[in-house]
Amino acid sequence: MKTNKKVLTTVAAGAAILGAASAVTNANADTVSSTQQSTVSQKASSQQEQKQQTAVKSSSVQSAKATASSASSAVKSAQAKVNNDQKDVNSAQASVNQAQNTANKAQANVNSAQNEVNQAKQNSSSVQNKIASQQSKVAQDKQTVANDQSQVSSQQKVTDQAKSSLTNAQNKASQAQSQVNADKNQVSKLQNIGSVVNNDKNKVVQDKQNVANDQSQVNSDKQAQQTAQQNANSANSKEQSAQSSLNDAKNKQQSIQNDLNNVNSQINQVTHGISITEKDGYSANTIQNYYDNGQGNLNSIVSAAKATEATATKFVPSNNDNEIVDPTNLTEAQQQEITKFVAGILNPLRSENGKVDVTPNSSAIKFADDVVAGYNKDNWSLWNGHDETAIANAASENGLDNSGNYYECGVGGIDTKPETMNDLESQIYDGIKTLLFEDYPSTNGQPDADPTHGDFGHAYSLLGCIQPGSAVPQHVYLGVSIDKLGQLHIEQILGQAYITDPSKFNVNNNLSMPDISGLETQAKTLTNQLTQADTVVNQAQNAYNQAKNAADSANTALNNANTALTNAQKKLADDQTTLTNDQNQLQKDEAEQANAAKLLPAAQQKLANDEKDLTNAQNDVKKAQIAYNQANDKLNSLKAQLAKDEAQLANDEKELSNLENTMNDYKNAPAKLVNAKKALADAQAALNNAKQALANAKTTMSNDQNTLAQKKAALAHANTVLANVQNACRQASHPMNTAEMGNVVTLTSSNNTVKADTVGDVFEAKKANNMKSAMPQTGETSNSKATEAGEIGLAFASILAGLGLGYKRRH
Repeated sequence: MKTNKKVLTTVAAGAAILGAASAVTNANADTVSSTQQSTVSQKASSQQEQKQQTAVKSSSVQSAKATASSASSAVKSAQAKVNNDQKDVNSAQASVNQAQNTANKAQANVNSAQNEVNQAKQNSSSVQNKIASQQSKVAQDKQTVANDQSQVSSQQKVTDQAKSSLTNAQNKASQAQSQVNADKNQVSKLQNIGSVVNNDKNKVVQDKQNVANDQSQVNSDKQAQQTAQQNANSANSKEQSAQSSLNDAKNKQQSIQNDLNNVNSQINQVTHGISITEKDGYSANTIQNYYDNGQGNLNSIVSAAKATEATATKFVPSNNDNEIVDPTNLTEAQQQEITKFVAGILNPLRSENGKVDVTPNSSAIKFADDVVAGYNKDNWSLWNGHDETAIANAASENGLDNSGNYYECGVGGIDTKPETMNDLESQIYDGIKTLLFEDYPSTNGQPDADPTHGDFGHAYSLLGCIQPGSAVPQHVYLGVSIDKLGQLHIEQILGQAYITDPSKFNVNNNLSMPDISGLETQAKTLTNQLTQADTVVNQAQNAYNQAKNAADSANTALNNANTALTNAQKKLADDQTTLTNDQNQLQKDEAEQANAAKLLPAAQQKLANDEKDLTNAQNDVKKAQIAYNQANDKLNSLKAQLAKDEAQLANDEKELSNLENTMNDYKNAPAKLVNAKKALADAQAALNNAKQALANAKTTMSNDQNTLAQKKAALAHANTVLANVQNACRQASHPMNTAEMGNVVTLTSSNNTVKADTVGDVFEAKKANNMKSAMPQTGETSNSKATEAGEIGLAFASILAGLGLGYKRRH
């Protein structure tokens, strides 16, 4: 409690002092003489009290800043609320607009419904009378249409009968015409029977000659057909014999090919079908010349490497290698298998290029394992180059020269997860191809001449190249292992020269490799046999082709002979039929010629009678045509009237339907008006609610806008207070006289310039000079600064209160 009193007292005292200081600002500076000299001496406050005052000033400034920051946050919050209020007002206004449109439509519907009610009251009786009248008219129309339909139906029958009569008359006339034509032909024939008989005789003579010629042609075609048949039989037999010989040759060829494929497959299981020879433009010699002597064009070598890689066969899996293995934790047997697998790929390539084969060796495998252990320990990636330390340590451990990396070729890309041995060997195979064919310098995939990017060094090593001046080793010991990063390590020990401790490296602990020399000899023998078999097949194929061509020609000739014979036989039969018919006609005509004198009068009389019948039939046709035309015209007229009456019925029925619809609308008009009024009431209520919501939103926004204005005023006030407090602190930190500066200094004012006679520091003089500009001049008042002065007073009250509280706490 005493502490609180102490603080309050200090605050009150400070406020009083600052109030007095504030009052002084209203005084004129007339009493300040330009020649007055004042010597003031005051002891400096202790250093601890100065620090305490500084802390209190800083606290006041920070408090004012916090107030200003809080006021700023309040303004932002109020502004955000006003912004949201504006959105609410806009939304409410849109709702009012929509509700107003709905109400307007509802009012229009009420007006329309009211008009319909009014019309119903005025016109219901009239419309009902029109309906009755129209119903009577429709009934009359229906009767008229029914009568029309009956007349049309009746007339249709009459017309159909007339059509039938016309058709019968036309048929009779046609028959009569045919009979007249036949009679005329018979009369003409009897009148010219002698000429007819002579023509018949000439035909018979010609027919006999045709038959004789046909028979001769048939005999000739038969002979040709028999000859063609014999030729075809002989050619077909030769073709079959040639086909049999060709099949035998092909079967022998295929048998040899199968044997060769089997042998090559066995060889490929070891060599995997990679071949690098001088003829390809990419070989050990090419690489060594480039690597050691800088000879050869890099782009050409790279192109040759790519072309050679393209000819390499794909990995051929083995049915015996489907066991699951862990690439980073292989058993001894599995590690020996992959080492022999690598040797099987490399040795044929070395042999092709006259280099020493690699020998899989258990000590070399141990060396490879120790290298991998070092890589695993160092977590080393081949992207960083070879782990020279790991290689050197492993070399020492295994009795090998540890002065450098003379042993390792490495490549990544091995899957570290369990997989089949086939899968693992396929990845090793691809890795070796990369080392052999893609180990060239490149930038962005394109060859360049920078040897630091690669120099076929791995291909150089794997193909067995030896640096110039070095002894060619009798044996190259091989060991292969895989590290935990999936990196393949191929370690080669180039003979005794690199073995420093034979007790640690057993050169006799070699692994046996499959001997493929017998297979290669067998492959060469089979290749020669296949070449001979190919020659036999080609000869047999040529013989067969000739035999087949001859057979095809003979068969074509036989088909043509058969066709010619068939055509000749058909012509003979046709001409024989014609001869028979003409002979019968001759006999008939000769009989008629004997009775021509008797038959002609009767034939002429029959012609006259049939012509009379034809005239009568033609007259009947004319009458039937007239009757049909009249009946059909009447039918068309009745149909036209029916269509007209049906159209009238349709129009009258439509008019009746319109009247009935109008009457139904009149009946429904009151209910429609009730519904429209209810909808209007609902729309008006919704409009009123929307308007009220809009008013509420505007009121809320107005209140929030007022709050925002208050917050902005508070922010402006807080910023002013902060500025005043900061200014007060700056003034409080400046010495008001030389005593405060710890010096005895005479202040002389002359021409509004303060001089510090005993202060040597010009900068302190400038500070004093600047202070005078803040003092009121003669004739000035500071009434315009009253509010700020009050705020400064409150700020200093806080400062003094802090000083009092600080003094209390220290003691």
